[in-house]
Amino acid sequence: MDELIEHRSWWKRNWKWFLPVFGILLLLVVSIGTSPIGTRISNIAKVYVDPYLMDNALSKAHENKEVVGVLGTLEPINAIDIMQGIVNYSNNDTTIDIYVQVKGSKGKGRMRVFADWNKDKWKYNNISIVGKNLKEPIVVLENEE
Repeated sequence: MDELIEHRSWWKRNWKWFLPVFGILLLLVVSIGTSPIGTRISNIAKVYVDPYLMDNALSKAHENKEVVGVLGTLEPINAIDIMQGIVNYSNNDTTIDIYVQVKGSKGKGRMRVFADWNKDKWKYNNISIVGKNLKEPIVVLENEE
């Protein structure tokens, strides 16, 4: 009774389900990557990887007395806020236009940041904040020098 049991390789046992699943996953990744959703995910990832862009804009908003008076001390912007916002790149990714929610101790609003990449840093063209309690946007910064 010394019979030899032949074991088939993993590939021979599983190719029937592996190939269709791999093909569907590959098709899904390619379709998302080439769609507007893929572009949105890519833009959000770029902003998230460059924290100085939003941190510097937020610190400039902290310096504005009107912002502090209406919204209070602003909380740091996190990944969820960026994902819920609107991020648009243009000019070969050297110009950015972002709308992101900001929360303060007295209220919340949406901050718009419009900036250009200038050699090694962001140059802010416009930072403004809008909110339900505001009749007009608070202009934090216009044309930074």
